[in-house]
Amino acid sequence: MKALRSKAFSFNWLRKYHSKYRRAEKKPQLLDVGVAYEPFAYDPNVRLYAPYYARLKNELQSLEVTYNYTRPKYAWYRNTLSKGAHWGEPYFWQDSTLFSQPAVGYFTPFYSQGDRKQRPRGIVYADYSVETIADIVKSLNLGRTGYGFLVSRTGNFLYHPNEGYVKSKANIFDLVYDRNESQVRPLVDLVARALRGEPVEADLSDDITGQNSWVFLRQVNQNG
Repeated sequence: MKALRSKAFSFNWLRKYHSKYRRAEKKPQLLDVGVAYEPFAYDPNVRLYAPYYARLKNELQSLEVTYNYTRPKYAWYRNTLSKGAHWGEPYFWQDSTLFSQPAVGYFTPFYSQGDRKQRPRGIVYADYSVETIADIVKSLNLGRTGYGFLVSRTGNFLYHPNEGYVKSKANIFDLVYDRNESQVRPLVDLVARALRGEPVEADLSDDITGQNSWVFLRQVNQNG
């Protein structure tokens, strides 16, 4: 998703291009998509306007943000204006009855055409389920004792065969404090290197069991 330029961006385009809406509706990994305007940017008589579509009961429904999202505590909005396009940190929906798996958002500012000062008119965002990516990791053929796992850029588990790690929002870097440090530290150091973008391949040995293991780590492409 790239930065957008529009004088009056709204969801009229989604209604107009009905086929695009239907294609989005059939993608279960898309949880919601929305736009949030800067104060009075959408209409001189309307202070805030933030319509969005959310997947409820397996179909996209039109809704609107009703709180003041420009307040500093709402980092998803403020950070996008200051940082530009970026992926957010994975999170869980507050209402787990609607969706219980981790989600991740992509955010980008948009601008008015011809504005040489490049002042954002607001942001566009979309939230996705990481379940599809987890399914890919689960499908890897890693032998009888091998397994894959997926962590965010800060080390939070997005997928692990031990579902408790995901449900408890465990962080791989915190495991060093819960286990024998000498056993976990090598893996944590390798993960830190991988998160910096380094391809990692290493042989590890368990000092207690003497069992050897091979670790292969790669950073997932984060392009929008």
